[in-house]
Amino acid sequence: MTDVSLAFDIQSDIGWNLLLEGWITYEWEFLQSSHYALIGSRKSGRRWLIQVIKKLWLVSWDMWEHRNGVLHNSDNTQLQSQTQIANEKIRQLYSSAIQSLPPSLDRYLTALPMQEILTKTLTYKQTWIHTTIALLNQRFTEGRRAADLRCMRKRLARWLQNTR
Repeated sequence: MTDVSLAFDIQSDIGWNLLLEGWITYEWEFLQSSHYALIGSRKSGRRWLIQVIKKLWLVSWDMWEHRNGVLHNSDNTQLQSQTQIANEKIRQLYSSAIQSLPPSLDRYLTALPMQEILTKTLTYKQTWIHTTIALLNQRFTEGRRAADLRCMRKRLARWLQNTR
């Protein structure tokens, strides 16, 4: 087995995804030292490996910063569009929530004024929307069940009266 294939095998055991976090096998250092010795360089394989790890960390950091910039930048048109859609949905749902949700259980969704909810983060708004829709659907279903049950009771009472 060659030194390179040994390094690949060991790195595979460690995990290639961990290489990006600086978990690199020392076999790479020995390979680079051998290369430097072969070309007559006075450079160090250890120093090379340290520089590789630093570069990987810088690349990861740059990727993370780029991601955050895209995700949280106010100039992000997709974020602006999603925020507009969420704000419109909140405006539509807020009055329904006040009218339909029982104060004792679910009124926490309308404890804040609508204008304050509109100033929250997109994640907060989306969570508020999903929770409100789910609870409104639940209340609607419960109301339908109660109405159906009342209707069945009336029919049963009429039937019982007619059979006597």
